[in-house]
Formats: sequence, C-alpha cells, structure tokens
Amino acid sequence: MNMNSRFHGLLSLVLVFVAVLIGVFAIFEVFPLMAWLYIAITLISSSVVVYLYCSKCSVRLTSCGHVIPGWLTRFLPVREQSDYSFTDYLGTAISFVVLVGFPQYWLWKHTIFFFAFWILLIAALLVIRLCVCRLCENEKCPLCVKAGCKRGL
Repeated sequence: MNMNSRFHGLLSLVLVFVAVLIGVFAIFEVFPLMAWLYIAITLISSSVVVYLYCSKCSVRLTSCGHVIPGWLTRFLPVREQSDYSFTDYLGTAISFVVLVGFPQYWLWKHTIFFFAFWILLIAALLVIRLCVCRLCENEKCPLCVKAGCKRGL
C-alpha cells in the first residue's frame, strides 16, 4: 500500500464524515434530539462495520488503505482472518443502510443538503472503489481487484 492509496482512503473517510455532518446539521435544525441520536447511530454503525468487516481484513494492521479503521481494529477483539461470512456482509450492509438512510427525511426537506449529502457519499464510494480497492491486498474481500484478477473476474 502506498501513500497515494492512503491519501485516497483518508479522503474517502473525510467525504463520508462531511456527508454525515450535513445530515446532522439538517436534522439539528428541526429536531436537535434526533441529531444526537443520529450521531450515536453513526458511531455505532461505524463501529459495527469496523468490527465485522475491517477486523477480518488480512492487511488491516500493515497496509490499511483507510488507515483509521485498520488502526481502530487494534482495540477490538481479535477475529480470524478468514473468508467473510453472510453475517459479516449482512451486518455491514445493515449498518451502512441505517447510517445513510436515517437522515434522509430531514435531508429531503432541504434539497441542497440532500444533494450535497449524496454527492459526497457517491464521491467517497467512487474514490474507494477506483483508488483504494485497486491497490488493496486483502484477497478475502470481494471488492479486491487483485484477487478478482486471480479469480478471473
């Protein structure tokens, strides 16, 4: 993993973080208590993703492209570096959908926030897929480009 990949990994995290802040702001304007709930949901969802997905990554401690999630796995219970299970995928997907879905009602009330949120989120996903995954060496991950070439994908 090189510095270019780490830059893109951190950039993608910043883009998601700013999107979440926009969601928090959109909610806070109308219902401050729900904004605090969304912050809690964000922390829980992110922790679930790091535990279920990142902690199984075989390169998380040596060359994590996102840097921060790999570092955070050091503080979680050790998980076997094996294939991802259905539960890993399902928990990750549900956490992501909740993280993204929760603020939609309030974002939709402010069109500019709605579009800013989705533009930032899509940009983050594109950066991950096109820049971070391209150099990642976690061959257990279904998004790994290097493993995909070996599998004939």
